[in-house]
Amino acid sequence: MLERYSGSLAEQVKALILQTLGAQRHSLAQVSRLIDVPARTLQRHLQREGSGFKQLLQEARMETARWHLRASSIDINLLSATLGYTDISAFSKAFRAAHGLSPLQWRKQQRDGE
Repeated sequence: MLERYSGSLAEQVKALILQTLGAQRHSLAQVSRLIDVPARTLQRHLQREGSGFKQLLQEARMETARWHLRASSIDINLLSATLGYTDISAFSKAFRAAHGLSPLQWRKQQRDGE
């Protein structure tokens, strides 16, 4: 079944996550059902590409977070929930780990730089 994907499977999975962020909580099992590939098979193929589901989910979340923080004035609590975090502290911790700043500090830095 994976032969029908022309690009990298990791890119396909990340695109699917980006398209459905906010609509549902993401798990390997849910995404594997959406693309009709067994979860373990999907894991193995992502590993061969040097990636993993959690990594792709995190990349998609951070990419979306950066876009919203730069382009809108969305409330951080709402953004956190939209991205599928259980609470704002989990989102803030993940964002700080990825970018070295809190979401609010990052937003301010981006806007001050304009």
